[in-house]
Amino acid sequence: MYNKSDIYKLLDKTFGSCGKLLSSSKSALGIIYNGNIIIEGCGKVWYGDFRLIDESKLQEIANTINKTIYLLREHDARFENEANPKLEKAVFTLKPKGEYSNVKNMDKS
Repeated sequence: MYNKSDIYKLLDKTFGSCGKLLSSSKSALGIIYNGNIIIEGCGKVWYGDFRLIDESKLQEIANTINKTIYLLREHDARFENEANPKLEKAVFTLKPKGEYSNVKNMDKS
C-alpha cells in the first residue's frame, strides 16, 4: 500500500517537482497550466504545468496505487477551492486498473 509520502515521490519522479513550469507563454496547446493532481483519499498531491500526452503515465500511477486520480485546472483546486476541490470539473478522471478514463472539461471555463 502506498502512503502519501510514497505518492509524492512517485509523482515527483514521473512529472518533476511541484510547481513545474513548461512554458512562460500560456498559449501552447496540449498543456494544462497550473494543473492540480488530486488523489482519492489523499487530496492534492501535485501541481504544475501538465502535458496532456502524459495522461498514460498518470493512468499507470492510478493502477499502481489503486486509487482514482483527478486532474483539475488551477481555479478548481486552489484559492477558495483549496479545501474542497471541484472534482466534478476535472479535466479528466482516471480510475485504477484501466477502468474508464473520462476526458472532459477541455474548455477553459
